[in-house]
Amino acid sequence: MKTEDNKITIKVGKKDGDYSSLRECMHSLNFIKTENKRTEIILTDEKYFEQVIITKPDITLKAKEGVSPTISFYYGIGYKYKSIGESGYFEENKIAGKHFAKRWGATVIVEKSAYNFRAENINFENSFNLYMTESEISDGIERISSEEYGQSKCETNEDRLSLEIKVGEYHNKERAAALVCEADNSLFVNCNFKSSQDTLYAGHGKQRFIYCNIYGNIDYIFGEEDARADFIKCNLIWLGYTGEEASPGIICAPKGIFTFYKCRIEKNKDKKYKSIAGYLARPWRASGAVLFYKCDIEENSICKEGFTEMNKVTPEEVAFFEYENICNGKIFITDRGKELF
Repeated sequence: MKTEDNKITIKVGKKDGDYSSLRECMHSLNFIKTENKRTEIILTDEKYFEQVIITKPDITLKAKEGVSPTISFYYGIGYKYKSIGESGYFEENKIAGKHFAKRWGATVIVEKSAYNFRAENINFENSFNLYMTESEISDGIERISSEEYGQSKCETNEDRLSLEIKVGEYHNKERAAALVCEADNSLFVNCNFKSSQDTLYAGHGKQRFIYCNIYGNIDYIFGEEDARADFIKCNLIWLGYTGEEASPGIICAPKGIFTFYKCRIEKNKDKKYKSIAGYLARPWRASGAVLFYKCDIEENSICKEGFTEMNKVTPEEVAFFEYENICNGKIFITDRGKELF
């Protein structure tokens, strides 16, 4: 660890880190004077398999040169786990009882108190609909009913008791966030976000995502009424499903204002995934607003309708705008979006 007048530098990694895990590092910050200093946390390993909750302001997560670190975990909605406490989050050395995850089972949670958060060259992942792990099985994962959970869930999901379960198939889809960010003035540059449903929750305040790759199928970018999220020159990629069954996806489900500028919308190039043309957005609430501005849309990745309804709110009732989007070199105008000018 290196401390300067206005910055603290911490390395996290099993071989050459000040701490071996991000969870251990975040806990240690409670005992370090970080006021009026930026805390730069350098990830030196390729994989961090843990749920991480960030509460301190002015933190930067960045990769060591030559390393492409992935933060991954496996919590999904509709299941309960031994490692989750009554709080709804991972608890170290927990012994008795099982509980289900809060906040979409997110791998990384950036709390409101962690304002001015930065991430550079980091991969955020939730493995729930990507691959099965021994860790998930040994965590005593158990399917729960909609009644026990308190809201509807996908009742077609299989019991996850084997590494052979095809977690990427459509009937096994479920909410499982890679990132929940509620911190104002957050910035993500050259980061990757990967899950199937509810991948990236830009919950509150002003957030910017620049040169990022975001994978998902259903409502994979979403946030609350006071969210002001900008996506600049990002790749918005349909993850797709591994079986024969597929369904039209939705990129964005806003309550707040979400802007997409010069983004690329495309299908997954991994041939084991199948996807069909989906929607740009649907309104989580009537307060939701989006603008897709000068985006490059791969052929057959967005349907002509463009936008769809949610919670009995139609695209025509809300501020869903499009302007100068391109598909195959021609202006692409949807049937249900509004032109900006």
